[in-house]
Amino acid sequence: MDGLRARADDGDDRAAVLLAGLLEEQGDLEGAMQILRAQVDAGNEAIAWRLPELLIRQGRLEEAKQVRRFGLNPDGSAASS
Repeated sequence: MDGLRARADDGDDRAAVLLAGLLEEQGDLEGAMQILRAQVDAGNEAIAWRLPELLIRQGRLEEAKQVRRFGLNPDGSAASS
């Protein structure tokens, strides 16, 4: 996990996706969201679509719609316009 985290921090898309998936499987949904949000904040559009998918799996449909439509606020919350 530490190796994946280091690679994700260095901008490795695949490592970020794998790490987020592992965290989600372990029940650490906030940790998975933090990994994906950090990638989105860094401008990594290649995996930006995974964040709304995670929100949908958590039952947070409205937030997922907002993220898909408007992106994120600087604080990491879903933007509304």
